[in-house]
Amino acid sequence: YLVVENLNNWKTTAATDMSYMFYSLQNTTMDLSGFNTKSCTNMINMFAEMTSLEKITLGSDFNFKGNGNTSCVLLTPASGCWYNSSGQTLTPANVPSLKADTYYSTQQV
Repeated sequence: YLVVENLNNWKTTAATDMSYMFYSLQNTTMDLSGFNTKSCTNMINMFAEMTSLEKITLGSDFNFKGNGNTSCVLLTPASGCWYNSSGQTLTPANVPSLKADTYYSTQQV
């Protein structure tokens, strides 16, 4: 299986296509706090088949792109929802864009 590290150092400002970027990775955690998606127009299945993901950090420049069936969303974890650092429950489609935070697949105590 494949795990990718040091994602917060990637330079993504000019990237226009992030479709399938992390498809089927087995990372349990991801730090995308440095990702800037302002130029990206395609994120179809960016996080598809990431069944091991338990924690993801998104920065204030990360904006989910797409609409309808082609929206970029996080996978639905086993718990059925994601929890932000304040404990708020969010469906995968409702994890906000352009708001720096860390999201967990299980509620943190």
